[in-house]
Amino acid sequence: MGDIADLIIEGHLCSECGCCIDEPGGGIPRVCGDCLDDAASLKAEKAQSRATATATFQHCLRKARAAGLRLVRHNDAHYQIFGPGERGWLINIYPGNHRLYSDPKRPKAPRLARRMPLDWVLEDVVTAAIAAERKTP
Repeated sequence: MGDIADLIIEGHLCSECGCCIDEPGGGIPRVCGDCLDDAASLKAEKAQSRATATATFQHCLRKARAAGLRLVRHNDAHYQIFGPGERGWLINIYPGNHRLYSDPKRPKAPRLARRMPLDWVLEDVVTAAIAAERKTP
């Protein structure tokens, strides 16, 4: 290996950013204080994001139920909204990459994209689905 790789492995250089660590290395790779702080703030940011997503989902769930729709959360990246009835329409929702997919094996789902902003969030989808369902006879 190269000299820099050896210094990282021995713990003299940060394994994340490559900066010099002043304290003596213990012969194992380490990270500097700045990278530790960055990792801690990223962890806190992710926890806050999950908490916000959970709170938003609970709000959207109540909103959908009140309109006779069913909203299901599979994980932070995948949701589904069902139309009324046992075999109502179904739309798969992926907020992370802004994708909506209706299930072709179910009744035709309303077109929601025209009713939402380009940078939509889960609540926009639920609101658009409720508005579309109210317009259908």
